[in-house]
Amino acid sequence: MPLSILRIDSSPRGAASLSRRLGDVFLDTLGATTVVRRDVAANPPPAPDGPWVAAEIIPPDQRTPEQKRVLALSDTLVDEIEAADLLLLTMPVYNFSIPSPLKAWFDQVVRMWRTFELGPQGIVGRLTKKHAVVVATYGFGYGPGSPFDGWDHATPLVESCLRFMGTGRIDVVRVEGQLIGPPAARAEAAAAGEARLRALATELR
Repeated sequence: MPLSILRIDSSPRGAASLSRRLGDVFLDTLGATTVVRRDVAANPPPAPDGPWVAAEIIPPDQRTPEQKRVLALSDTLVDEIEAADLLLLTMPVYNFSIPSPLKAWFDQVVRMWRTFELGPQGIVGRLTKKHAVVVATYGFGYGPGSPFDGWDHATPLVESCLRFMGTGRIDVVRVEGQLIGPPAARAEAAAAGEARLRALATELR
């Protein structure tokens, strides 16, 4: 059965982006799907401001028409998530974290009464039936033995946001060292990422 996919791209490099290319590999291997694409690098969502925060914390049935208008884009973004079976997020890692447009997207969709709620046991995420695939590309290495070991705040942030919203399954594919080291090592890392994504897509077909 074809999956409905929401693809979020956040690299500003367009066709030169490795994270976008890897996202293409995943979708090409997966085959027939319904894909909604949102390029947050090309069209960044605005960061929540004071009126947004004031509107978001008010129960939906108590909001004024103006407060509903303020949240209209956020509601659209959440609607896209709710309509999807799988979220595909492709991102480069900049300055140890995620691109600011992707952070703004998360700020728009981590929503009380929409993607999480407060229950008797505390905060409960509502995306329990969703599957997320995160493709992250790095200029440097961040693993054990690297000068930057422990400095990666990108994938932990994304995983935390997704888990907070209750996402049922999260697969993260990391491709490191794309700005340093011998060309052969860079190509090997990219090929390993492609292989992992092809395997994931084959599993889901």
